[in-house]
Amino acid sequence: MRAGFGASSHPDGDRGGPRRSPDGHAGHSYGAASQQYLDAISEVDGYVGQLQTAVQARTTYSSEQWSFIVTADHGHTDAGGHGGSTPAERSAFIIKTGPGITKQTPAIRPKNVDIAADVLATFGVARSAELDGRLLATASADPFDTMVGALKPRFDESGIPASTLGWTKSMPTGWSVDNTGMGTGSVTEWAGWTLTDDDFWTQSQRDQTREANVRERGVFAVADSDEWADKTHTGTFSSRITSQPYSVVGKTRATISFGNHYRQEGGQQATVLVSFDGGAFRQVASYTTDQIAQVASVPVTVPSGAEQVRVQWALTNADNDWYWAIDEPQVR
Repeated sequence: MRAGFGASSHPDGDRGGPRRSPDGHAGHSYGAASQQYLDAISEVDGYVGQLQTAVQARTTYSSEQWSFIVTADHGHTDAGGHGGSTPAERSAFIIKTGPGITKQTPAIRPKNVDIAADVLATFGVARSAELDGRLLATASADPFDTMVGALKPRFDESGIPASTLGWTKSMPTGWSVDNTGMGTGSVTEWAGWTLTDDDFWTQSQRDQTREANVRERGVFAVADSDEWADKTHTGTFSSRITSQPYSVVGKTRATISFGNHYRQEGGQQATVLVSFDGGAFRQVASYTTDQIAQVASVPVTVPSGAEQVRVQWALTNADNDWYWAIDEPQVR
């Protein structure tokens, strides 16, 4: 079991080396693969059990609702220490018991930023749009997540473990990708819009802000010209992903929302377009600056009598520039 998220700092300035109090910081001193770390986990588990027993002994317990969340602030390498962006250092267990929680491992894994949102909701505090997290028990309504079973192991990405399943060109029902303008050659996994997940995408190239994509969960769509250009190729990266049709019957206005993680460079162009009832696509939004871990909200005027709309995200004219990741698209 490994704990933690990212390269957190400590009051004593330690960002990876052994701590001064090894008995109290087994992961720092002995590593995540050590017996000392397992012993420390067992000890803390006992303390949690004592706390639960004390709570359950309260005379008012039957009329109360208690939730327990156990986690850690960051992970460790097997040898000890942290501060980098490896999967082990960024991994974190989140254990929760309480009302509405069943004993299971969610198919769509939560992230540490979800803990704050979950605790606030427990006390009736409305979730702010500025908060990165979401409730831990939130069920996925994301069409991309339906493709988790289609994820495949690496093809050209030699730096990713062969056992890691994390990319596919298959799309959800009603979705399509147009690679008419794509150049040839390059890295197969990223030739046009690709469905991927955090484990796979962040390991394709670390420390280029892919790790900061904290608002997107499970399977998401990526157009990554930076990784695409890592092999010999001709032409530029130009690819479009088009959504299933969404109903706009009776509406005069609609709002397109999606997780938006975008980095701008060079002459690349990132645009959002819409088509009503099979008509021509027209641009409704574009991005020319970084949009790191955002939730985009794009208002659209609905033509009189329109019944359906399709949304298209286009990353064009890119060549070894940056990337665009989108998730959980909705039209309301």
